[in-house]
Amino acid sequence: MGFVERWLWVTKDVICWEKLYDTQKDDEFELCANQPFKQGDKIIVYRSGNHRDLPYIFEVKKDSESTYGKFKTILSDKVKIIKPITLADLKKNPNIKKWKTKFSKDFHNIPFTQWNIIIELISNNNPDLFKKHKPKCCSGPDSNGFPVNYKEALDELLEKIRRLKNKDFFNEETTKQLIILPLLQKMGWNTFDICEVHPEHGVHHRSTRVDYILKDHESKQICLEAKSVSETDFDFHEKQLLRYCAFKHSDMGILTNGLIWRFYRIHYHSKDLGAIKKTDTAEIDLINDENQEIIDSFIKFLWKGKISENKRPNIKIPSIDEIMDVIKSMNPKDRNKFNEEAMKQGIIIPLLNNFGWNTYDPSQILFEKSLKIPYRKKHQKVDYILGDGSNKIVLEVKGLASDISDQNVIVNDEGHLLNYIKAGKYDFGILTNGIIWEFYLFKNGRYWGNYEINIKDENLNDDDFTYLLSKRNVSDGKHLKYLEKLV
Repeated sequence: MGFVERWLWVTKDVICWEKLYDTQKDDEFELCANQPFKQGDKIIVYRSGNHRDLPYIFEVKKDSESTYGKFKTILSDKVKIIKPITLADLKKNPNIKKWKTKFSKDFHNIPFTQWNIIIELISNNNPDLFKKHKPKCCSGPDSNGFPVNYKEALDELLEKIRRLKNKDFFNEETTKQLIILPLLQKMGWNTFDICEVHPEHGVHHRSTRVDYILKDHESKQICLEAKSVSETDFDFHEKQLLRYCAFKHSDMGILTNGLIWRFYRIHYHSKDLGAIKKTDTAEIDLINDENQEIIDSFIKFLWKGKISENKRPNIKIPSIDEIMDVIKSMNPKDRNKFNEEAMKQGIIIPLLNNFGWNTYDPSQILFEKSLKIPYRKKHQKVDYILGDGSNKIVLEVKGLASDISDQNVIVNDEGHLLNYIKAGKYDFGILTNGIIWEFYLFKNGRYWGNYEINIKDENLNDDDFTYLLSKRNVSDGKHLKYLEKLV
């Protein structure tokens, strides 16, 4: 099922009104519209003319079918509103008036805020119309509870976070990699498993993504939205997070800048309709609160308060062989699963750690460093700058859907990377989508050549790949001479 949209269907057709009236809850109602709808979309009927009220709610049973310029749509699961709200009721609310002052004959997409208001008005008029909802708590990634032997490592991480230098200047990506993901890991969530902690998860349109979806062992989902450490106006971003939660029908959301964590438990007027009634919130401050208070809150919201006395092994970074097996098994069906952020989190970061890089050490890795490109008169970013000395690697990562062997993709992504390398006076760059790895060499500020490695190539020379990415070789500058021979 796709992401749910909410619609207001304004109709003046008296015959249509009669058919809608005669339709029972389990009946199907067929209509032809000028636009398509998706399975699961919600449609509220507005009768104009003398009625000017909202008497019914329907759900779209399946995706619309195109036929002769129209879209055949099947509605089902009729909800009859016993005491319909009227146009006059709607116009009393200023947020509704901002959205619409007139309801012309057509289908109108209802924004999130206005949808909540409409459902609240319906619920107030009809207290028993919707099934009562009680938020379900997150039960953690396994049924045993938070492993008590993780507490010591979590204590140490909290102290380490407090000692981090320049953390107030961390951008969002640095905040994620050096604070948020390590905390989730120490709380027992395997951040290398992108099914358990899925980054950049689509919640509505393709362009609407929540930073992380955490899925517990009962498949309940938490929406986690991350901000940079310097972003402290949580009230401004709260609406965005709650909208994501409603689209995903999630009972819980988290908003964090790494240092402050705000937890939301969400009560719905009707969870099926994704209309929020109220939220319960709690907040912890990693700098000012006591460690025990912080840990207790994490256990409460991420493990339903359950603690296991049984020791659990620490979550291990996947080995090179395990990562390579995942890469070699990738196919076009995985392109949505392995988006750019998932590729970084599940493949690139563990791979770099295997090659000797400490990706939790800001002296060894910079995230999304901005650099001014003089001849373009603008700033550009790349995903990673690796290296703690004069020898560095510029690394740009793409999702599996990006075919970097395609000429059009090369023109855009390769050009971006090469411009950055030249402007920053670097010698070595990498562009990868996980499967294809392009290594670029510069000498004296000029492009020298490139070498391609395909992980799926049956004749792959593992030694080339290992030598070029090894931290020890990069620190000694040996990777440059090695690439020069390959080029």
